[in-house]
Amino acid sequence: MFRHRGLIRTLVVRELKSRYLGSAFGGVWAVLNPLFMLAVYTFVFSIVLSIRFEQAGVEAGSEPDNLYNAFFLFCGMVPWTSFAECLHRSTTTVIENANLIKKTAFPSVILPVSVALFTFVNELIGLSLLVLVLAIFMGKASVFIVLFPLLAVLKLVFTMGFGYLFAAVNVFVRDFIHLIGLLTTLWMFMTPVFYPLKAVRDKLGEDSFFLFLYQLNPMTHVISAYRAIFVEGRLPDLSGSLAFVAVTGGVFAFGYLLFVSSSHRFADEI
Repeated sequence: MFRHRGLIRTLVVRELKSRYLGSAFGGVWAVLNPLFMLAVYTFVFSIVLSIRFEQAGVEAGSEPDNLYNAFFLFCGMVPWTSFAECLHRSTTTVIENANLIKKTAFPSVILPVSVALFTFVNELIGLSLLVLVLAIFMGKASVFIVLFPLLAVLKLVFTMGFGYLFAAVNVFVRDFIHLIGLLTTLWMFMTPVFYPLKAVRDKLGEDSFFLFLYQLNPMTHVISAYRAIFVEGRLPDLSGSLAFVAVTGGVFAFGYLLFVSSSHRFADEI
């Protein structure tokens, strides 16, 4: 990957340009989209659904804060949206770049990497807006944001692992792309994106076997860690973070090895 860093950079820039090509505002949409999403969440969860979310146990300081609730939700949506988009785009990246794959000198292994980095750029924009509005409306930003680079690298590696896996499978099983939408929707509702993890623990109980199964979901720890360092101003849960590190290594190794071992057949299949 380091050897082909120039080519990876070119692919990421190509993706960014192609997304906004021909639009009047161009790359400004990369900022307007998360800004609009944050405005909608702030309105909905500050006015329309404030009571429902407050009952879930989300608090800022000593009293529930509607604006804080909107930031809390937005902080979960930004990394999840980036993750889900990467899964969708990685699944078809080999087929979409068939003209490159058929050139024997092209390193197909960089395709899922470029997709993951492209989606990560959009995530960075959204998180930057979150930090800005937190500083403006809450009066300060969490000092634990300094842990974000480490968390970002772990999430990138985890995402690339699934990217490699899905990209390889879809070459041989073309119906797989139709399952991705169902999979990510189910996965999203099994992850504390729209609700706090505390609500699940209160409902199931700390010693519940179902809570244990729920916490086997790696993205549960990712979303919780993002909220801890950006919104809640605390360290992420250590046991959950260590478990995510182990899962990340396993997922990346499996996905990468499957992709590499089957890449010699890609040109024939597509």
